[in-house]
Amino acid sequence: MGKKRAERITGDPGAVPHSAHTRASGSVELSTRMLVAALRGPHCPIMASALTVLLHGCWLAGHSGVWGGREFPKPTIWVSPSRVVALGGSVTIRCEGWYLGMEFFLRKAGPGHPNLQVQTVPDGTVAEFPIASVSREDGGSYTCDYRPITEQNRSSQLSDPVEIIVAAAPLDFTNANIARLGLGAVVLLVLGLILAEAFYSRPRGAP
Repeated sequence: MGKKRAERITGDPGAVPHSAHTRASGSVELSTRMLVAALRGPHCPIMASALTVLLHGCWLAGHSGVWGGREFPKPTIWVSPSRVVALGGSVTIRCEGWYLGMEFFLRKAGPGHPNLQVQTVPDGTVAEFPIASVSREDGGSYTCDYRPITEQNRSSQLSDPVEIIVAAAPLDFTNANIARLGLGAVVLLVLGLILAEAFYSRPRGAP
């Protein structure tokens, strides 16, 4: 009796007792029976439809990247110093993502424009797209997105749109232009005095 007890104590500590195997098998068998009974019951069509919808939703989630991590959060886009810029002025469109080592894409809505610009930012989260001299074609709506430099099959959602408004060029009141305007006014004044002198100095009754 003592020898058998010693063998039982010094046996493999990782071994699962036979009783545990029996209980586990019984639980699996019971679950299987319950599932079969439910599928054979009067609510089988309803359960089958629900199961179909559940499986279809899982398939869509996997292929859309919700569970697979294929989509990153959408970036933030803004224009500085202002969305309203004069013709010939300069602005910078910035797109900010959430992670380092990304490749950013700037997209302009509408045809007739090179609507895709690419900027790689390996050590930051903000990409800059400067426009040195704004033309009327640069006005419009812009969005941006990003993706990892090393994983081309994953990308972010598109950002909210931002619009650039191109205004008419303001009057240039530099010193040179003011001097030109003053000179023009003096010339007009002199011409007016000459015409007035000629008019009043002619003899009366002359045609």
